[in-house]
Amino acid sequence: MAVPWQQALEQLRRRYGRAPEPRGATALERALVVIAQRQSAASAAQLIEQLRRADLLDLHALAETSAAELAELLPGAARGKLARRLGDFARSVVDESAGSLEEFFALETTALRGRLQRIAGLGPETIELLLLVAGGRPVVPISTACHRVGVRHGWLTPGEDRETLRAELASPGLESADDCYQFHAWLQRVGQEFCRAEPLCGECPLRDLLPAGGPWELE
Repeated sequence: MAVPWQQALEQLRRRYGRAPEPRGATALERALVVIAQRQSAASAAQLIEQLRRADLLDLHALAETSAAELAELLPGAARGKLARRLGDFARSVVDESAGSLEEFFALETTALRGRLQRIAGLGPETIELLLLVAGGRPVVPISTACHRVGVRHGWLTPGEDRETLRAELASPGLESADDCYQFHAWLQRVGQEFCRAEPLCGECPLRDLLPAGGPWELE
């Protein structure tokens, strides 16, 4: 089933207004926040400030810092893995485009995905978020919550692989990265507030877009 982009966007915009902007003032800050999976404004600001104080908001400096040194600056039990991910990302940009994030994200989309997939710890949703909020690509990341909404509305097919799901969500109805970001953020809210394990379809802002026979089963 084709996704009724314009109807969905209009109904979500009426319910939620404009979604909060991505965390981070620059493309690099947004990329690091996404890789670190900092969901709240406070945790994102803390990460950026820690790196700024250490003069590591620079891809060359970040690439040259050992994982052990970087881990000392980061909070949490998984800081060692996070330090390796941040360092690997920085080294990828330095190796691929001499440290130019703009040139790195200017790579052809398939090649760029392939480059990011080589970084241990970056899953499909994280990679799509990087393409969207740091690279400005018009893609819709598919989180678990977004997937539930898509399947129940008949927009996505249960059990399909990521490449097929991406193709199903590709549409000229979402031409700009901003529309894609807003749509993704709103779908996240719908998935968390209404499209739970036991859905609350009667209160959902997208209830008018459900299939005629009611929501599809997730599996």
